[in-house]
Amino acid sequence: MKAVLDADSDADSEALKPAECDGLSRTDYQKAATEVLADMNG
Repeated sequence: MKAVLDADSDADSEALKPAECDGLSRTDYQKAATEVLADMNG
């Protein structure tokens, strides 16, 4: 189980890096996330 938790932590860390490095602003990410959630909810 610990290995799974470690893997999740690594994945989370990797997922956060692009947001800090690419040219998109936080607002752009929030807008995209809102659209994805809206699509998921139908």
